[in-house]
Amino acid sequence: MNEKLMTMKDVALYMQTSLVSVRRMVARNELTHIRIGKGRGSIRIVPSELEKYIKAKSEVTKNV
Repeated sequence: MNEKLMTMKDVALYMQTSLVSVRRMVARNELTHIRIGKGRGSIRIVPSELEKYIKAKSEVTKNV
């Protein structure tokens, strides 16, 4: 993996949405994420996984 991991704040800025919305996506396991560190750890998102999520959601919207 050569991609730079994104924070939830990075994802919110990229998607032009709120941090709360990104937290909800992560909490519902809609957005694939990893935890780094002990305990609850820091949440990071792989950019390619974010693109998959966006593509899947946009395809659902097209079919409606």
